[in-house]
Amino acid sequence: IQAKVGYTTGHGLEFYRNNERIDLEKEQGLKDYINSVNQYDESLIDVYTKCARDLITTGNFAIEVVRSGDSQFIYHKDITTIRLEKADQDGKINNAYLSPDWSSIKKKTQAGTEEKIYKVPTYKYGSNEKNSIYYCKEYNPEMYYYGLPDHIGASLWIDIEYRIPKFNVDKFDNGFHVGAIVDLFGTEPPDGLTAQEYVEQIKDSFTGEGNNSKILFQMLDSQEQKSSVQILDNVREGDFQQLHSLAVQNIITAHRFTPSLAGISIAGKLGSLQQIQSEFEIINNTIIQPYKDKLLRPINQMLKEAGFDVTAKVHTKSPVSMASLINPNEILTINEQRQLLGMAAIEGADILINKKNIE
Repeated sequence: IQAKVGYTTGHGLEFYRNNERIDLEKEQGLKDYINSVNQYDESLIDVYTKCARDLITTGNFAIEVVRSGDSQFIYHKDITTIRLEKADQDGKINNAYLSPDWSSIKKKTQAGTEEKIYKVPTYKYGSNEKNSIYYCKEYNPEMYYYGLPDHIGASLWIDIEYRIPKFNVDKFDNGFHVGAIVDLFGTEPPDGLTAQEYVEQIKDSFTGEGNNSKILFQMLDSQEQKSSVQILDNVREGDFQQLHSLAVQNIITAHRFTPSLAGISIAGKLGSLQQIQSEFEIINNTIIQPYKDKLLRPINQMLKEAGFDVTAKVHTKSPVSMASLINPNEILTINEQRQLLGMAAIEGADILINKKNIE
């Protein structure tokens, strides 16, 4: 998700008029506006980035537009705080509802009764509404109100990937024993402890960090007082490693991504520059660009509504450079190479190094 957000954000917003890039230093009004689009002093790229994370994580994002006189403010709205009104007879959703904690409202807890629900109309270009919500979702059949993210198909694999490290943490907590049955024989617990306190004391001594592989010494009055311990060993390290690899691969596949672009190395498959470049072109054109289009559409509408006749775009460069494949002797003179190394130029060295010059 972080990689996809990074690619979708790219190198920030650029602004164009009549397909020509605008120099923001010459457009002070536009520069001031995009550097602070709301009363939290957030920039337009801040709002764009938060919306990108919501869209990629949940399949939905929302922007709140606040109008005050001649001013217009743009806010990112946490998608989990918004619910939509039932569509009218024409299939239009006219209102959204905002609350900081819908889960407590659903459960009807005390916290839920204290939460306020705010009704806000949905965004319409040129509207005079003081507040409005622009809500966008990824299309999925039968999902009329809310969208689903790409990785929804890997939900079970995501759960497995979470459970594997959790399993290992539990192994630490249990002294690297998968399970054990301990039978204690004898009279009452020592030192006036209750049976429960005695059991907890023994458990604390032999579980948790630093307590694995400890030796237990018992000094008993009779054979009948000895403890009986049955270790239930059922570890399959190889199975868990294979399961983890399958989980990682299926999660990446569900995201329609590749391991190399996600920064994951695969043994025996070190991606070449050409391979990474090819993968990036496919991912950028088929996945990242559609994300950008969804995010930039409302932003460009809101810029026009704010009085700026410009179009915002986001460009994303390839994560790898082909510069390493270029021989500097073929494109840089001796003095240009010396300058890159911080050395002074020498007379007569404004030439390329090639076989002819050497001869």
